[in-house]
Amino acid sequence: MTLEAHTHFLNVETPEGPRRIAWECWHAHGMEQAPVLICVHGLTRNRHDFDLIAKAMSDHYRVVTVDILGRGDSDRLAAPEHYGYPLYISQMLQLLKHIAEATGEQR
Repeated sequence: MTLEAHTHFLNVETPEGPRRIAWECWHAHGMEQAPVLICVHGLTRNRHDFDLIAKAMSDHYRVVTVDILGRGDSDRLAAPEHYGYPLYISQMLQLLKHIAEATGEQR
């Protein structure tokens, strides 16, 4: 199968207003409706930590890798006190909602 990986950007709401996060969706051709597998990096890393895993898993899943705010190709916040679990969880919920709406999936 042919592997497809596409980088996308999504505006998410933050305490400082909308900011852009970078995310990538990996899947084999014909797997556009496969289950989604989300890979989120640790504090000092980025979405490319998962490139090998995403390639390996893309024939069974749509593998989504994401740069959380402040890392990789995603925007940064001005106030460091805004970074933390509430912000990270909010980003992932907004991304999941976006993916579900884009593919017409039911929750």
